[in-house]
Amino acid sequence: MSANASFAGSVSTADTVSASNATAFKQTGESLATSSEAHVIASDVVKRFPGSIKNSDVVAIDGVSFQLSRRTFTSIVGPSGCGKTTLLRIIAGLESLTTGELRVAHADVSRPINTMVFQEQSIFPWMTVRQNIEYGLQVLGHGRTARKQESDFWLSKVGLIGFENSYPATLSGGMKQRTSLARSLATKPELLLMDEPFAAVDEQTRLTLQNALLKIWDETRTTVIFITHSIEEALTLSDEILIMGARPGRIIDRISIPFERPRDAIELRTNPLFGELMMRIWNKLSHAL
Repeated sequence: MSANASFAGSVSTADTVSASNATAFKQTGESLATSSEAHVIASDVVKRFPGSIKNSDVVAIDGVSFQLSRRTFTSIVGPSGCGKTTLLRIIAGLESLTTGELRVAHADVSRPINTMVFQEQSIFPWMTVRQNIEYGLQVLGHGRTARKQESDFWLSKVGLIGFENSYPATLSGGMKQRTSLARSLATKPELLLMDEPFAAVDEQTRLTLQNALLKIWDETRTTVIFITHSIEEALTLSDEILIMGARPGRIIDRISIPFERPRDAIELRTNPLFGELMMRIWNKLSHAL
């Protein structure tokens, strides 16, 4: 990280999400980094939601702490309702935390601090594929020529050449998610947040999208935090996996993935170590239910 890097907790201008500033972010000019490559630092993050009965808050996340390095791909797995998406939304600045602190380094203020690919297909139905990909660039003030050059690049990268003038209603689920991924990456975010982006597609499409993402990540090395229920998907894509237990969500294990890159989503599953790691993670999850 450059000496000029700041730590931030929102999509654009924030520097810290803390218990004392849970709904509004503020500039601190202070660094919590214990490593020059630290990108995301969570310290005892707690999130409570109001319960249906007075004074009966629901604890969604309880004391989550971790540090993620730049240019790494981290997956978070855990049972439904354990707070994975809530944690991702806090990192994105879309949700406040209750207590604790979360910091996200922002090394290059000319780039977005993060973008997010949602589980739901979130592209605009009234825009073409190209217009969707260019949307973030337009918001950032890029000119027409620059937007077209960038969208041409990403249309090629995600395999949508020939569909640039198509509308979402005419696309398959996989093609819609490719569009969403291209839109998110076109703005060159420092951090890419992905919330079960391939959950709604069939297995063949899912494997194809995993291979596409592996190839793109090898070329961009964007820091990624990826939410998934699939242990196989996490093992295929990640440098490390954070395992969360049942609600209230806590990090119960952290596993480094030893597979070299580049990877192939199909070939990797033939590696005996893949099966061993899958069982290790499954055992952790099953005992945490």
